[in-house]
Amino acid sequence: MKLFFTWLAIIFKMIIILFLSFLPTVCQTCPKDWIQFQESCHFFYNLNSQWKTWDQSRQFCQGKKSDLVVISSQEEQV
Repeated sequence: MKLFFTWLAIIFKMIIILFLSFLPTVCQTCPKDWIQFQESCHFFYNLNSQWKTWDQSRQFCQGKKSDLVVISSQEEQV
């Protein structure tokens, strides 16, 4: 009987782990000075600073462990 309850406890733990693996991941907050939109964080370059070329802009973003934005919906354009 003790073996039965041991196996029952193991199976119960496995079910809990399986259930938890399907829960959505915990939301992370955006870094300071970044703005959250849906599930992404966006950083707006200071318009008072000198303008950058596309390559310079991409290097700037990659320096922040990010990349230039890809707009994938009309909602994002607004």
